[in-house]
Amino acid sequence: MSGERYLVVVPNDDGIRWRDRMAEIGRQDGLDLTQGRSFLLLSSTRTLPLRDSPQSHGAIVGPIYGRGGRTALAELPDHEAKAALRTRGGSLIERYWGDYVAILDHEAGPTILRAPLGDLPCFVHRPADATFLASDIALLQRVSIKPVVDWHAVALHLIAPDIRRRQTCLANIEELACGDRMTPSQTLEHETLWSPWDFVRPEQRCDDVQLATERLRAALLDTIAAQTSDGMATILLLSGGVDSSVAAAALAAAGHDTAALTMVTRDPAGDERDYARSVAAHCGMPLTEIVRDPALVDITRSDASTLPYPTETSFSQATRAAVADLIGSNGRRIVHGGGGDQIFCSLQSAAPLADLVQANGFDRRIPALTLDLARVAHTTAGAVARQAVARVIARRADYRWRANLDCLTPIARAHEAQALRHPWLAPPPGIGSGSAGHVALTMSALGIVQSPAWRAHPPWKAILLSQPVIETCLSIPSWLWFERGRNRAVARRAVEDLLPAGHAWRPGKGAMASFMIEIFEANRPLLRSMIGDGMLVREGLVDRKACLAILDAPPPIRGNGWARLLHFADVEAWAASW
Repeated sequence: MSGERYLVVVPNDDGIRWRDRMAEIGRQDGLDLTQGRSFLLLSSTRTLPLRDSPQSHGAIVGPIYGRGGRTALAELPDHEAKAALRTRGGSLIERYWGDYVAILDHEAGPTILRAPLGDLPCFVHRPADATFLASDIALLQRVSIKPVVDWHAVALHLIAPDIRRRQTCLANIEELACGDRMTPSQTLEHETLWSPWDFVRPEQRCDDVQLATERLRAALLDTIAAQTSDGMATILLLSGGVDSSVAAAALAAAGHDTAALTMVTRDPAGDERDYARSVAAHCGMPLTEIVRDPALVDITRSDASTLPYPTETSFSQATRAAVADLIGSNGRRIVHGGGGDQIFCSLQSAAPLADLVQANGFDRRIPALTLDLARVAHTTAGAVARQAVARVIARRADYRWRANLDCLTPIARAHEAQALRHPWLAPPPGIGSGSAGHVALTMSALGIVQSPAWRAHPPWKAILLSQPVIETCLSIPSWLWFERGRNRAVARRAVEDLLPAGHAWRPGKGAMASFMIEIFEANRPLLRSMIGDGMLVREGLVDRKACLAILDAPPPIRGNGWARLLHFADVEAWAASW
């Protein structure tokens, strides 16, 4: 994530008392104070000032890049600053990208814009006398906010943990979504400036595999070079799978100083060292190999303790421990290929075939696509064809997100419909079901960029998840993502010459379920007390009897109940931290 910290106060009065309070916080926390016409800003890095007139100005916090550029901007040209203020941030979204939050002041009052897919958070609290916006909850606490858990929001999270919502799991604290702008007034006015639906429309479609490959390659190489242009050495979490290999190829192409770390399981299904070694050697990266150790995982501790969502998993503690040992006191950033499956359209569905038929009628690519989809889904071509025909006849594009109601009480289950509402799950007319599925997958990657842990040291970055890359991916029709019996085909094509021969089209991927089961087995007694006597049961959200039945079941482990209980433990540990 971006390491910047900031706190904005938009007072409802003249703001004199807040000026003194903000100056005090700035001195204590080493943050610089910027005063606007109707806002006060504390930030940890030099902000980009924006000015159009004495009555209209603002600031940008966090790195911002020009389209096609490979370094962060030190300033915005005067005409671009004026355009940003005049359009209330609209021009920034069209011409730039990054991990920024923009505060845009004018006579009508301030507007706050969060970059599309930017990982600099924007948490909002609105008491009676002011509106506060901050990069982290700790800074909101400095202005006398005392967070408490919102159990209704927690219930929604348990049903659909990959859907991010405006209301966080802390009462009276909202999050400004990526690509949205907000105007504090009598009410908080929210407006969406960036939507994925704008890039999957037929007029945006790039139905030429060669051109699509070239565009994606350019977007990947430019954005990854830009995000690592500050000279900080980097450690890449390299599994050897497609997504981390794409990141490795782009880092190597940029000539960036990168070392690689691969984490493996004792079970061969999660040991992909051979693939990681091949990629690291080809890209000129020294590789460290570490076996995941369940003893390094403390399920009572939450790495999301600074966040307003229980979004971090306990099993990731083993990776964080390995990273800490590897870097020591050296300043390095950690990057990974998280979210690649989603943005590179890893669907297992007949929807891309339905999209192709609806868009082009009879198309010579139909037979090959049918076979490719069948191989990806491990089914028959006939089954794929029948499902595609059913989709074409039904003409339904909505993506049915699967709720997880396992081990929940009727009280929690009653919120299922609300939990599954999100604007990225409601396609506008004319959108194919494959494109709708691609957007839904992309939505599930938002959790990686929308709520990062600011205290993470060194900083972690999902290097693939940038606005230009995602816009490019969404403009590629769903049917182009499948080839040679593989998904993510355009991404594989984009970097195949930068990787070992044949690696880009490797089959399958590693699985770490065995490591999670090790954690489960090592913590059965603790899980029994954490969940059986925990807050989720006490608040009436989790079915105690159902959970204990999973814990008491004789070996061998069957089903995925163990994963559900580990998730409950993550939520319990997070709630305890607040």
